[in-house]
Amino acid sequence: MKIIYLLFALVFSLLSVLGFISGYVHPSHCEWLGFFGLILLPVLGINLLLIIIGSFLKNKWGWLLLGSLLLNIGYVSAMFQTTITRKVQEGQKTIKVVSYNVNNFYTNQVHTLSSIASYMQGIDADIICLQEVAKEDSIMRNFSFLPYAYLSESSPNYLKQALFSRYPLMNCRTILFPGSTNMAIRADIVIEGKTVRIFSNHLQTTSVNNYKTKVKEDIQDGDVFSQAAFSLSWQMIDNFLLRANQADVIRQQIDESPYPVIVC
Repeated sequence: MKIIYLLFALVFSLLSVLGFISGYVHPSHCEWLGFFGLILLPVLGINLLLIIIGSFLKNKWGWLLLGSLLLNIGYVSAMFQTTITRKVQEGQKTIKVVSYNVNNFYTNQVHTLSSIASYMQGIDADIICLQEVAKEDSIMRNFSFLPYAYLSESSPNYLKQALFSRYPLMNCRTILFPGSTNMAIRADIVIEGKTVRIFSNHLQTTSVNNYKTKVKEDIQDGDVFSQAAFSLSWQMIDNFLLRANQADVIRQQIDESPYPVIVC
């Protein structure tokens, strides 16, 4: 039993460390590390379970698992955030920013434009960033409760975005990512005489959903399934690099901003 526990402790501690490292190594330097970042959350969950088991077994290797878990405490706190209500000081201004990938306002064969707009109005949002939008005229009409708007520049094959604000927008710009259908938009927003710059980002995904149906259809055929899984793996590696390069572009623009920044 102790040998089995030791093997599990070593394997999952190593996976946790590799997942941690993946967040600090650019995919261009080590492309396969991205996979360990992708599975980090379930790996840490198993780590926690093994730590609990180790405490009952009084196995000293539980400390190795605990150390690898604590190494990723920043990742865990980012994944499971709590809402903390801070007391607003008298005269201090607060704004409510909402970001939402609306999937062209069509989910589960249901058109969601009017319901999403009604919800946003109901929560009294001050700034709304929307990714994957369509039907520009309908969007402007449904989100007219906010007086200022910017729609991303029309570019073939790119997934469009929209930005709505209660405050004036200036210097609006569309940032197109080469080799991808993704983009970002940015704008300077003047809030009671003070300017902030907002970025609404839609970065490259892993493309797992694009291959999911094919993999399910081919699961009975071992050869075809392995080919689909292999193609998916290489596509994910390419997308790790695309996403990292896109993040680098936004990071540079954030660093160059003369104003405080909001990132969606």
